[in-house]
Amino acid sequence: MIDKYYPYQQRYKILGGPGCGKTTKILNILANYIKGGLKPDQALLIGFARATVKTLQEEVRLSSKELVKQDLAREAATEQTGKTPPKIKNWDMQLRGLQEKATEIDAPEESLPTFRLKNNLENFCYNTRVSKDKKKILLGRPYEDDTAIRFTFNDFFKYLKADDWNITSDLTHQMLKKIPGVTREKFHIKEGVKRWVYVVNKEKFEEEPEVKQDVPNFSNNESAF
Repeated sequence: MIDKYYPYQQRYKILGGPGCGKTTKILNILANYIKGGLKPDQALLIGFARATVKTLQEEVRLSSKELVKQDLAREAATEQTGKTPPKIKNWDMQLRGLQEKATEIDAPEESLPTFRLKNNLENFCYNTRVSKDKKKILLGRPYEDDTAIRFTFNDFFKYLKADDWNITSDLTHQMLKKIPGVTREKFHIKEGVKRWVYVVNKEKFEEEPEVKQDVPNFSNNESAF
């Protein structure tokens, strides 16, 4: 993924199936260039299909609230394009018609929060500086014995935040508890010192069960397009 500002004249290859956001990513890259000082008339975007070019020219983003109310949708379109679209009769009925014709598709597994959490958990437990000394837990490092890996939530949550994790700590706790092989206990680290830690059972965790997609909706302002 390309999410930050990159030097001009850089070449990119953005791979993905239909509707996954390739055109949106191109627009985001262009927006970052403009923020960095590039003038709009210095940019040239081309496409093999007329539909792609039309999207680049006319793309308008509406939140769910703006989509439901035509007045808000027209106002948002005016702000984004400088043109006010004509009023449409039976807006609500047309929206319902689009919803009825829509085809539901599953999101790619790697885009699911549960998948990201499990992947980050695996990296944190196996690819960071795992220690055989349980006192190192106090320094933020996972502790490993023959059967399990233990770590404190706060240290893992800091690791998640560094990867642009935007889910609250409470919801992250709930999600961790649903991962097979992950439990929580109060762990004796040294004399007089105990901490609540998560325990990853290595055998059960490495079975790689299918990631379920019943993840709660964490955003109240999702884009409709």
